[in-house]
Amino acid sequence: MTLRSAQEGQGRAPLLSLVNVTKSFDATQALRGVSLTIKAGEFVGLVGPNGAGKSTLIKILDGVYGPDGGTITAGRVGVVHQDLGLIDSLTVTENLRLGQPALCSVPPLLSAVRERDFCREALRAVGLRADLAHRSVERLSLGERTLVAIARTLARGAELIVVDEATSTLPPRESGWLIDTLKARRLAGAAVLMVSHKLAEILGCADRCVVLVDGKLIADEPIERVDLATLTRLMSRSSQQQAGPERACRVPAGSPLLSLAGASTALAGPFTLDVHAGEIVGVTGLVGSGLYELALLASGRTRPASGSVRTAAGVRVGLLPPDRSAQGSFPAESVAWNLTIGGLRRWRTRAGTLDHPAELGAARALAVELDVRPPNVSARMAALSGGNQQKVLLGRMLLAQSDAQAGCVVLCEPTRGVDIGARADIYRLIRQLADQGIGVLVVSSDTEDLLTLADRVGVVENQSCQRTWRPDELSTEQMASLL
Repeated sequence: MTLRSAQEGQGRAPLLSLVNVTKSFDATQALRGVSLTIKAGEFVGLVGPNGAGKSTLIKILDGVYGPDGGTITAGRVGVVHQDLGLIDSLTVTENLRLGQPALCSVPPLLSAVRERDFCREALRAVGLRADLAHRSVERLSLGERTLVAIARTLARGAELIVVDEATSTLPPRESGWLIDTLKARRLAGAAVLMVSHKLAEILGCADRCVVLVDGKLIADEPIERVDLATLTRLMSRSSQQQAGPERACRVPAGSPLLSLAGASTALAGPFTLDVHAGEIVGVTGLVGSGLYELALLASGRTRPASGSVRTAAGVRVGLLPPDRSAQGSFPAESVAWNLTIGGLRRWRTRAGTLDHPAELGAARALAVELDVRPPNVSARMAALSGGNQQKVLLGRMLLAQSDAQAGCVVLCEPTRGVDIGARADIYRLIRQLADQGIGVLVVSSDTEDLLTLADRVGVVENQSCQRTWRPDELSTEQMASLL
């Protein structure tokens, strides 16, 4: 890989040029010969299904990863990640200046005037009021926070602004505000590379659309040559989607194991859906849409304020929470402890004590079955990668459900933060649960989970979900909104 400045020549060189860039993680090839050019004044939309390699590409541009091969010619690139990278407890000024050379009057004394002027100019560049400079970030709206992150990027001299899913959690008004700001920066001579799962949004703001599938750039077209149907068709070429489930979609039979009928909380609802034995029902929606309220209702962690949540006799409902670190795992404890904590009764002796050798043997066998890496069950949970931690939590569910007369599980964000290889393993484990006759409700903002796994699909919109569809019943527009 070679790296050269985009300022060479007459100043007309592209701000970014990728030629045959590759990147692999063990046996998984995340990028396969990607070539892309972006010039000053362009607004480029980057789309693709989850696992396509978009995040890997962005992390290479941000210097987090180095490519295995190919050539990158780049000017000054600034990346605004989905989590924004701001420190909520600090002020806007402190976030803008963090890590930058001090603006001094007489070194080492800071110049309050120069700091103030710098921040006012940075905020003005993205259309924010100067009086926000001394406000803490936690007091800003989501849209204001995103614009502060963009202001910081511009203030550091970025010519190419890479924005990763910045509108995913924003209401429509703030999404429009952000996009208008990016368009203004493009007119001022910068370039924008925007990653978004909202295809209609990309069609409405970008000059070009680039489609990445399975690590390959399969389309790079002017925006006037593509539409929703075209993008949906291109993105459905993912090998994961083509392979589909390892079993045919099942038609629900018999009484449901879990049934929500107009169930609501004070924050969201109503929700109406059923989950039958051996069936995988998937529900998606934006973060903040009420998606997790549905999961808490279905699992019995929240009682309905109205409507009903019913389970069949003898059914135990397990929950995989959306935040495995804070809500699901015990990072300081061993892998074995995390695997077996939900099913300790099976190793209880007649004397009421715990048979530790039997418990440890079961944990080792399950770790091998789940392909947990490293396979050392005495290691601390915190030492495992995100994907392997997720496998452990799913393994805990397998153990707990095996003791139930009939079982149902609610899985929130089962593949969040995992690599492509771990994703495939997790899909296998979820299908294994269903093949054992367990009802599975997958609640995920990652629609790749639904399109790969689900027998039926629902969408939480306006805090509500009232029906589900079989995947083959989805219209092009519905499929596009899911993707």
